[in-house]
Amino acid sequence: MTVALAALLLAAPPDSSLGLRNLHQQMLAVEVWQALDAAGETPEDPVQFVQLLADRWDEQMAEQPAAYRRWGTYPSMWAVLEMYGQDTTTASQCRVWERFAVPAFAGDADDLAASSPSLDRAALFFRPNLDWAYNASLRGCVLSADAWERLVRALRLYVEAADAYLASDLADGDPDSGPDEAYVAGLRATATRYLDEAQVEQALRDGDLADALVGLVTWVGVGRTPYGADALGRRLALAYVGRGETGQALAIYDLLGRALSDEILPTERLAAWYVEGGAEPDRIDRVRPATSTLLVPSSETADLSGTFDRVGAAGSLDLASVRGGLVLLDFWSIGCGPCIEEIPTLNRLDETYGDRLTIVSVNNDVVYDTPLDAVRETIGQYGLETTVVTDTEDGVLTERFDVVGWPLYLLVDPSSRVLVESREGRRNLSLSEVEAYVRALPVRP
Repeated sequence: MTVALAALLLAAPPDSSLGLRNLHQQMLAVEVWQALDAAGETPEDPVQFVQLLADRWDEQMAEQPAAYRRWGTYPSMWAVLEMYGQDTTTASQCRVWERFAVPAFAGDADDLAASSPSLDRAALFFRPNLDWAYNASLRGCVLSADAWERLVRALRLYVEAADAYLASDLADGDPDSGPDEAYVAGLRATATRYLDEAQVEQALRDGDLADALVGLVTWVGVGRTPYGADALGRRLALAYVGRGETGQALAIYDLLGRALSDEILPTERLAAWYVEGGAEPDRIDRVRPATSTLLVPSSETADLSGTFDRVGAAGSLDLASVRGGLVLLDFWSIGCGPCIEEIPTLNRLDETYGDRLTIVSVNNDVVYDTPLDAVRETIGQYGLETTVVTDTEDGVLTERFDVVGWPLYLLVDPSSRVLVESREGRRNLSLSEVEAYVRALPVRP
């Protein structure tokens, strides 16, 4: 991306459609970064860099509508992470989040709520904007009271606006005449989940630690995405420490250690928290044994039968053809953020352990009337390389395997028994647990 934005605009003024706003802002970020880097004037503080971008954008887009002139949520975080990379401190990300990302998201939500559904405004339903409005990696940040109230209000407005669009004539499934219904429905589901998770932080902010703890326990329960629970759980534990209730803090670390995989909460970090809390030396070993997680066959037999249409590839798959080997059933949905985030890990497992593990990714969206074209688009956009099949419209596989949330990872042994975590009997495993188990298996001859 070496073409200057100014030259591009002179050649072809940008469409003021909000659908292009984020792209143009990313182009500006690259142009400004390259110019500063060439001149040796790159700001050390990412906040200064994003402020420069916001000011520059406002100047260049002075003739555009107000919503288009607004610096965006996603470009704010993208500019920091893409340009500063590993050098970005958590504190810097928190400041950019509060100063730029949250106000931009709140502005977009106000625009969505203030007008009737329209094709142009529908572009504000942009997944990266929502994902970075309350991203899991930022749950350790403590927003000011004003910014927090704006964020929660914006999430509510986002859900209400999604309802309005889904009820309008625009959401008819034709991308040329309106927003994709499944896409907006998926974003609504994500915003609703964020609001549920925000209740835990609200209780923490209100000083109601007991209510926050109940919310945290529910959060990391079966069927709920665990991302972000580690950071918020840490804050809750420290709040208990501040009250002199160290035992309660250690109990929270126990909960997180058992409920979250090493991929989400690294054992080294958890061990440091235990040391800080004065726990007995073997506590971490009791919560997370040093050996690989032990998975054992359960009494549940997986019914691997039936032929299901493949998605993203021609033909169909007879599930009986995978019996007799180790099989990972990956149940997912295009509206599930954690499902999308774990696609690179699934691809790596498929490539690395294909000689001893078969991965079948089962998409459930058709059960909820989502067009398969939207599923194919998601597969292509995020590069899912595993074998993908779609459930039937009446949810044969969803019902058969009791799928109540995504992602759901079921590991089935060669005798068709569902493997579970030996200490707790969990059937929904993390990908790190699956990998630890598969890594110890011998290579197929």
